[in-house]
Amino acid sequence: MSKPRFWTTKVDAGQTASEISELIRKYGCKRFMVEWDDEGDPVSLEFVMRVPDVGNVPVRLAAQHEGILRRLTSPHYMPDRITQAKRIAWRQLKAWVEITLETAENKVKPFHQLFMSDVVLKEGGTVGEMFEGKAQQLLGSGS
Repeated sequence: MSKPRFWTTKVDAGQTASEISELIRKYGCKRFMVEWDDEGDPVSLEFVMRVPDVGNVPVRLAAQHEGILRRLTSPHYMPDRITQAKRIAWRQLKAWVEITLETAENKVKPFHQLFMSDVVLKEGGTVGEMFEGKAQQLLGSGS
């Protein structure tokens, strides 16, 4: 198994969240908010995007670091594995956002469709989370 991308990053997770905000802001998104954990690291980045014929739609991006943390197994290599896992996760999320925005620039898909799974629903969860909970109900038993 290869090391996660950005394995040795020294870029603070908060700085990366700020960089992501700046990237997305260029596409007309606004009202950015970062949720922070007790250690002072970002948990999620929320913003509002404009969707044609709908209006302003809230979106939440979260960098899930738990899977990366499990891969950082050697305490001798990295004494603060949790902080490093968060840094890696946020850098990976930024790379995903950059590729996603390139997709929008090339008109492969409309900007607002690229973040659909991260749209925040009235009850607080996201479309992606709702789908996970109801996938079989929504799709049937599959083939």
